Amino acid sequence: MAVVTISQTNTATYNAGATTQDFTFTVASGDQLAVFFIIQDSANSNAISSVTWDAGGTAQACTLVKGQVCSSLTNGSVNAYAVVNPTPGTLILEIKQALSQGMTAECVTFINVANASVATACTQAASAATSNQTIAATTITGAQGDMSVAAFMNIGTWTANTDTLIYSLSPTGKDSIANQFSFASAGTHALGATQNAIQQAAWLTFDIVFQAQGGTQAAFALWPGLGRRIIAIGAD
Repeated sequence: MAVVTISQTNTATYNAGATTQDFTFTVASGDQLAVFFIIQDSANSNAISSVTWDAGGTAQACTLVKGQVCSSLTNGSVNAYAVVNPTPGTLILEIKQALSQGMTAECVTFINVANASVATACTQAASAATSNQTIAATTITGAQGDMSVAAFMNIGTWTANTDTLIYSLSPTGKDSIANQFSFASAGTHALGATQNAIQQAAWLTFDIVFQAQGGTQAAFALWPGLGRRIIAIGAD
């Protein structure tokens, strides 16, 4: 059964303070959606003005899926940006923010996605800031083949997560993780995570919509005395 599938999981990277942050990630040929998880050390008067994939090349502008700041803006933010049909290769993700602050970024790519646009691919986005030790993201309603994704950041340490971990990074800046749940059948699900203590955190979640890929194929055979006939027509 075809489902939304992760193609590439890059290495989450932390950069020290700068207004222009550059990260190197890899996108495979045929990837239909790239999601960039971006964690700011501080969101206080520190708006992200642009996120660009393949900066200096095709310069694909990325779309904000969802962002969430902590209750105290100085404790940072978690953000998910995305681009459909990303340029393949080992290329630069460039992020511009107002202030010279530290930042974490991770790139995850997907296939079998409804890739007409980011709005088509990524739906039901929700987020919140909290001080709970155990966090449950908003429940996502997924169709068969969809994938629910969540990202969490805090000022301490994440000690556990539900379902399948995508990445985890505990840099000198903010600690962050992302996880996912694949819908084998239509239903609802909430991803979650647990902190080592009750402290400020922020999270976001959204649904990646499945779309079957492939087209019509025809197989031909030449039968003696009968000429050329179509013997099989089917869809992937």
